[in-house]
Amino acid sequence: MNLDLKNIKKSDNLKKQVTVFSLKYMTAIILAIAMYTYVPFSFNGLNIPYLIGFVISVGVLTLRYKELDNRIIVYSFLILLVMIFSIILNMKSIFLRDMLFSIALYVYSIICGLAIYITIKSWSRDLFSKTMMVFCLIILVGSIVEIITPFKNITLAFTSLFPNPILNIDILRDIQIAGFYRPRFFTSETSHAVAGLLVFLCSWFITTKSQYRIIIYLFLLTLGFIIFRSPTIFLGIPLMFLSLLLLLTTNKSEKRKYTKALSILFFVISSFVILGVGLFALDAVMAERSQVKIDQSYLVRIVAAADIIGKVIAERPLFGFGIGAHGDAKELIIQSFVDSGIREESVFNNFDTKINSLLASSILYLGLVGSLIYFVIMVLLANRASGVNGLILTGMIFVFGSVNGAMYSPKFYLYFFFLAAAIKIVSMKGKLHDNIN
Repeated sequence: MNLDLKNIKKSDNLKKQVTVFSLKYMTAIILAIAMYTYVPFSFNGLNIPYLIGFVISVGVLTLRYKELDNRIIVYSFLILLVMIFSIILNMKSIFLRDMLFSIALYVYSIICGLAIYITIKSWSRDLFSKTMMVFCLIILVGSIVEIITPFKNITLAFTSLFPNPILNIDILRDIQIAGFYRPRFFTSETSHAVAGLLVFLCSWFITTKSQYRIIIYLFLLTLGFIIFRSPTIFLGIPLMFLSLLLLLTTNKSEKRKYTKALSILFFVISSFVILGVGLFALDAVMAERSQVKIDQSYLVRIVAAADIIGKVIAERPLFGFGIGAHGDAKELIIQSFVDSGIREESVFNNFDTKINSLLASSILYLGLVGSLIYFVIMVLLANRASGVNGLILTGMIFVFGSVNGAMYSPKFYLYFFFLAAAIKIVSMKGKLHDNIN
């Protein structure tokens, strides 16, 4: 009888351990993979990954709601109110349905973001940093395999799920300009794979205790540049600076190490600038010789974004067009792209997805006043979620915002809460400045 009771208790303990493992680790891993791939697979108009992500996230929040910080919920709700207010000011819009959909997407995004935040921040520091390194290596090694083997047929089959009518043209351009096929590794495009790599690499840099974190980070960043040949990889430099600022300013007595780290960073920035200018100049020459249109990402993300900001300030400076009201701003957006030197036919059918700038999209949707209120709340939210100065995390999000302007999308808030959880893992244990070299 006693033996049976012991066996029952062991069985119950095992079930509890499996449940805890599933909630604590597998949920975070599934959401992290979803954040990286962002797959839009749908069935009869129903987006399956969104549905799965929502069910998982609601389940996590239901079971672990006591772990939520009330202020995080309040700040998230205040952002929602800012978005709703922008709709109220534009109630006459014929695109009101799109605006309401944006609100629903924001709520979904926050739910998924909070779920990944709760599950990750309870991880141990060592386990999380090792997991992030595994993710980085999987992306880098997998991308190399994608380049040199028929494995690319599998990844391209995945990429074809995304709406990209010029995928074959993009591949041809990559081969003729860069000299080889640029991997997408289970994302819609190369820059998205790079952005995912940078999230995981930055999270590793923040949480690792390795004395060689800077050397390893720079080595992997350089390897990523060689593999992907995407300008997005250069975002790793400001991310490294912000991570060092996060790690080093928490202990002001570490001035010697702080100076050493900044000196190394200055050298790296100089090296990357020289290397980048040389390689992209070579790309321009190759593009001219092969008569292939050169990559217009610079025009889209910087020149056109600046033009959109200028036009919105001139037309609707205070509160913009309203969240998600890209339909009302269609002519303005397309004209900004055309004025920036981008072919009109390349943006006409998908103009709403071309705004790859957080600053441009926030001013377009919320105006100057609305954007100011939005970013103040974001800083407060970042401060509460990360446990350190919210300006640093907000700065990181602005870095990613230079290639992702969907300010109400799941990926945006998954990035935000993923990095917030990484910082929280370290900050809540009071060891943010350990082993800085």
